[in-house]
Amino acid sequence: MTLVAGEEDAAFRLIASPSGTQVGVVEPGRVTILGVPDLAPVAEVGIDGGMENHDVGFAGERLVVLSRAGVISTLHVVDPTGPTKLGEVPYRVFTRIAAIAGDLVLTTGGGATLIVDCGKVAASPLPLRGAITAAGRLGPDRFVIAAAGVVEEWDGYKRAPGRRIRLDRPIDLLHVGGNANRIWMINRDEPNRIDVVTLASSSTRRYELPEPPRRISVHERGDLLAVVGETTGLPFVIDLARPHAVIRIETAPVLDLVWLGRSRTLVLQPIGGPLELLTLPASADGTDEEELEPAPVKPAPAPVADPSNERPPTQWSREDISARLAAWRDRHHAGVVRDDTGPILADPEIAKSLATSGAATVATSLLAHGSLSSQVAKGPNLRDRVHPGGWRGEVGAWARTILARSHRDAPTMDCGILDELVVRLDLGDIHHAIMLLYGAHLIATPVATYDLATVTGWKWDEALGHSTLAASGVVRWRGEHVALVKEALALLDERPPLTGSIILAPPATETTVAIVAPADIDAARVGAFAAPSVGALLVPNARGENKPARFLLEAQLRGLAPLVPWTRLGDALRVPPPRSAIVVDDAAIAANLELLVVATWATSAGDRD
Repeated sequence: MTLVAGEEDAAFRLIASPSGTQVGVVEPGRVTILGVPDLAPVAEVGIDGGMENHDVGFAGERLVVLSRAGVISTLHVVDPTGPTKLGEVPYRVFTRIAAIAGDLVLTTGGGATLIVDCGKVAASPLPLRGAITAAGRLGPDRFVIAAAGVVEEWDGYKRAPGRRIRLDRPIDLLHVGGNANRIWMINRDEPNRIDVVTLASSSTRRYELPEPPRRISVHERGDLLAVVGETTGLPFVIDLARPHAVIRIETAPVLDLVWLGRSRTLVLQPIGGPLELLTLPASADGTDEEELEPAPVKPAPAPVADPSNERPPTQWSREDISARLAAWRDRHHAGVVRDDTGPILADPEIAKSLATSGAATVATSLLAHGSLSSQVAKGPNLRDRVHPGGWRGEVGAWARTILARSHRDAPTMDCGILDELVVRLDLGDIHHAIMLLYGAHLIATPVATYDLATVTGWKWDEALGHSTLAASGVVRWRGEHVALVKEALALLDERPPLTGSIILAPPATETTVAIVAPADIDAARVGAFAAPSVGALLVPNARGENKPARFLLEAQLRGLAPLVPWTRLGDALRVPPPRSAIVVDDAAIAANLELLVVATWATSAGDRD
C-alpha cells in the first residue's frame, strides 16, 4: 500500500492488506475492517478527531494508525482480528506516514525520518539528506524516496541507499513509486503527466493522464495504478507496463478505490452507493502475472492461539468474492436502524453476534490523544446516488460491470420508460434481464446466455429462452448471444415506432372492438375517426402490415391499441388480438367475430367529406 500526499484531507478512504484478505473502510471516527473471503465485519476501531488527525494503512496484515494531537503523534500497531493493540511508537513532533512496504512503515516529521518495523514495533532512523517530498513502495522491504531534489532507492531493513535516479531536470514530486523494473513519478507542476524511468536501460517515457489524480491506489505489482480524477471523480487505471497505459473505467464518480491484494480486482466506493467490486481482464501476453512479486505478506501474530478461530483459506474465485460482498452488504444494511434520539445503532442480534465473536472489542486502551477506542458497529451512511448520465448512464455502467463478470447491485433509481415496459410485459420478477439487455445496447456489447442467467437469479429456463422472457417476444436469441428486439430498442431510445404511426387520444376501452369502415379508406383516416371511441392507437404502415406479429408486439410495448385492417390481416392473424380495434367493411363480419361495433364510418362527418 502507498499513501499519497493529500489523502489526509479526504473524508473517506479505502485501504486493503497486501494479501487482499482484509479491506478497511476509514471514515471520521472509525475504521471498519471487513474480512475476505467471507466479507463479514471483523472489527471496528474508533479514532478520535477528524480524518486530518490520522493516517491509516495496512503493514502486512496489521493495521497501523498514526494519530496526531497538536505536535504530539503516536503510531499504533493493531492486530485487527481481535482487535488487539500490539504496540505503539510515540513521536514528539507532528509526523505523518510517507509510505508502507510490507511490515515497514516510513514516517517523517520535524526534519527526521524513521522506519518502523511493525513485527517488532520498533523504530530506527533513516539517514536522509533533507525532508521527504514523496515516497512509495518499491518491493516488500524497499522504498523509493524523493528528498532534497533527489530520487533514491532505500533498503528498509538495512536502512541503506541503493541506486540514485538521475534526471535531466529539477524535480518537486507529488507522487512516486515503482518496482524492480521501473520507477514512476508525478511532478507537482505537471500533475497530469507521469514520467517513467526504465531502470535496466535508464530510458524515460512520459504518459498523459486524462486529468490530474485526486487519489491513487498502487497495485502490489508497483506500476499498475488506479486513479480517481480530481475534476470528475471518475476512476481510470494506468498500466505502465503497456505502451497504451490508460484504461478507462465506465462507472459513476467514486469517493475512493483500492486494489484487492495481488488480483486485478478493485474495490470501489461510488458516491452515495454501496461498495462494488470491479475486475479488470488479464492481459493477453501474461506479463501481469510475471511482474507480480511472489513474496507473501507475513500474517500478524495472533494474541491467543485458538484453532476454532482460524481464518478460511485465502484462495477464492471472482464469483465467491462477488457473492460474499453482496451477502455482507445485505446483512449489514438490513441490520441498520435509526434512533432519532441518538446515533445510528446496530440491530441487537448483529451487535450480539459481533460481541460474541470479539469483533467489537479492543482489548487494550490507548492514549487519550488521538487514541483508538471500542465502538458498537455502525451502519453506513446511505446517500442517494445520481449518475451524471441519468438512468441510462446508470444502467449502462451497471451493464458494463456485469458483462465484465464483476459484481454490482442493479440500479434502484426510477428508470422511466424502461420501468413502464417491464410493467406492460408483466416481467417484474425478471426485470433485471431487460435492464441488462438495454444497458448492453447502450454500450454496444453482446450479452451471453450466462450473463443473462446471472441477473435472473440463475433461472436457466429464462436465460435459454424457454419461459416468460421468450414468451413476451421482446427478446431474441441469435446463437450464443441475446438481445432486445428492434421495436423495444426504438421505444427505450425514444424513437418513433418501426411498424406504424401513433394517434393519441384519451383512454377509452380495454377490450377488443370493431370499427366498420370501407376497405378503401386510408388506415390513418380510419384511425383518426376511431381514436375518440377506442383510445390511443398504433396504425400500421407497410412494414406493420407485412409483419403483423411485430406490429402487434410494438403496440403492446407502447401501451397502444393496434388498429387492425381485417380485410388485409385477418388471414394471417385468424383470431382478433386482445385490446385492439378491428376494422371491418361489414357489420356482419363483426358479428361473426363476436365483436362490439363502437363506430361506423357511414354515420360520420368524414364520410361526407
